[in-house]
Amino acid sequence: MAEVLGKLIQKRQVENTWKGIKVHEHMRVVTHSQFVNDTIIFGEVTIEEAKCIMNTLDNYSEQSGQIMNKQKSQVIFLNTNKKSQQRIGNLMGIEIADLPLKYHGVRIDKRCRQSQIWDDVKNSCLAKLDQWKNRWLSQAGRLTMVKSVLSAIPIYSMSCFKLPYAAGKNLDNILRKFVWEGVKETKKIPLINWDTMCLVKEEGGAGVGKMDLQNKALGAKLAWKMYTEP
Repeated sequence: MAEVLGKLIQKRQVENTWKGIKVHEHMRVVTHSQFVNDTIIFGEVTIEEAKCIMNTLDNYSEQSGQIMNKQKSQVIFLNTNKKSQQRIGNLMGIEIADLPLKYHGVRIDKRCRQSQIWDDVKNSCLAKLDQWKNRWLSQAGRLTMVKSVLSAIPIYSMSCFKLPYAAGKNLDNILRKFVWEGVKETKKIPLINWDTMCLVKEEGGAGVGKMDLQNKALGAKLAWKMYTEP
């Protein structure tokens, strides 16, 4: 159904009723971005554009039977006076949010340092470990949790940004320590080199994803998508 909404937005863009935004003069206009079940919509700060957006969403609801949950939606303005924000917010009937905020764990702000992004990811991993303090897990269980839960936390950030070397090492260390030591502060000597653990099972590894390699793969995927779907 997400494709249906995308087609409706593209139709409005062709009709020149939905302007969208341009991040740079040499880049194409951006009207929307979809990730799993979420949709981010971009538009000019005008009453006409706001009406077009709401009409398009109403049209989508009529065709699909799916209704936008306004209680879980937010509208964010950049470089817009409060009066215009209030007028458009009232028209759309959606809560006005301020920056900074987080989307899939990624910090969104006008000026955001890379160190802040990866500190947030690191803290999310540590917070997840803190939740497991009272759980007894075997080493096999910890390895499963690393592959299915901890390794998934940085995925969205790594699909958007280049992972600095130091941040990648920190994340790998968190995963490595949890596999061998658990959440208790008890030092244990790793019996297998982490590089070997990150190999696929057919090559003698455990199939744990190494952070820097995952980041390169996700970056290549994004570059290919931008090249094939300009």
